[in-house]
Amino acid sequence: MKNVGRALVWLVILTNVLFVQNLSYAQEATDEEINRLKDEVIEREARTLQINEKIGEYDALIQEKENEVDSLQREAALIENFIAKAQLDLELTELEIDTADQQIRLLDLEIAQETSSLERKREVLKHVIRTMAREGDVSPMEIVFGSSSFSDMLEDLQRLDAINKNLTATLAETRQTREKLDEKRTAKNEKRTALKELKDELETKMAVLDLQQEAKSLLAYETGQSEEAYRKLVQELNQEQEYIEQELISIQKAIDQKIVDSDLLGDSSLLTWPLTNYRITVLFHDPTYPFRYLFEHSGLDLAAPAGTPIKSAAPGYVAVARTGRMYGNYVMVIHGNGIATLYAHLSRIDVVVDEFVGRGEVIGLVGSTGFSTGPHLHFEVRVDGIPVDPFGYLVD
Repeated sequence: MKNVGRALVWLVILTNVLFVQNLSYAQEATDEEINRLKDEVIEREARTLQINEKIGEYDALIQEKENEVDSLQREAALIENFIAKAQLDLELTELEIDTADQQIRLLDLEIAQETSSLERKREVLKHVIRTMAREGDVSPMEIVFGSSSFSDMLEDLQRLDAINKNLTATLAETRQTREKLDEKRTAKNEKRTALKELKDELETKMAVLDLQQEAKSLLAYETGQSEEAYRKLVQELNQEQEYIEQELISIQKAIDQKIVDSDLLGDSSLLTWPLTNYRITVLFHDPTYPFRYLFEHSGLDLAAPAGTPIKSAAPGYVAVARTGRMYGNYVMVIHGNGIATLYAHLSRIDVVVDEFVGRGEVIGLVGSTGFSTGPHLHFEVRVDGIPVDPFGYLVD
């Protein structure tokens, strides 16, 4: 039975050597790359904290300026702070994107390492099982009754126990490696989703920064850096808002029923989008609107190329078709149920006062007239003269 003893000894050595080799291979060259990436992620996270602290400082400066008396100097300082904060927001998002990229690369390396480790552990099991199959004629009973002495029998049984423990350990390690691999794959998918969201957020923040910079130029142009011109501008903007509200109140009730009778959809409170190709740049009462301390943004800004046709959102009568200081060329259409829509900054007006327009009929073209930072349609919905969020009324 010496052959039995040698087989058992060989199996113990094989399982131990392969298991140690496996652990050694799993910590090879990729460790250095993984550690480097981890250090880079830590550095980026530290930089993220610094930028967040700086953004907090600008928030405090903005709040301080908000409490000051309205003036051109205050408005200009607010916009400067908004621009600085928007630039930091942009830098922060770009840094977060870089960090997410690094974390995905790190997970790729760890996944590759875990996959390699799993394959090597499988090889350990294959070698052991093959060897045991070749020695399949050796049973514990043969070891007991075939040993030349009681001490040999104990040694052989101990070797069997060692083999069993090694196999059990390798199986447990294999299961743990597979679980780690599944966790890292899940984490990688989550990082990819977060990365896409960050890239979408980056586009939004770039648009906000562009808007703030355009607002700075527009304010300087409209006021000529003069406090007197600024006060006159504020007065004219307020007067135009009051004029629109009064016009709506006086006209609305007289034509409500006519509009309801003419609408094929039977409900002119359902509004369709006035443009087919556009990008929303400013929302109703948008907190990022650079002139919100002059006036709340009372509608949606829909960016589109100059000359894009603008369509009536519902059937109605043209109540206003004129040029103003704030809205430039604008049209106001009265619909049923106390609803009116306003279309501002037009490059051209294609309707006249008292004209009836059907749903989807062209009333003008996109432009950048009046108090405007670039080609877009400023679209408002008003109920009984008061601006409301258009999203509550628009349908596809």
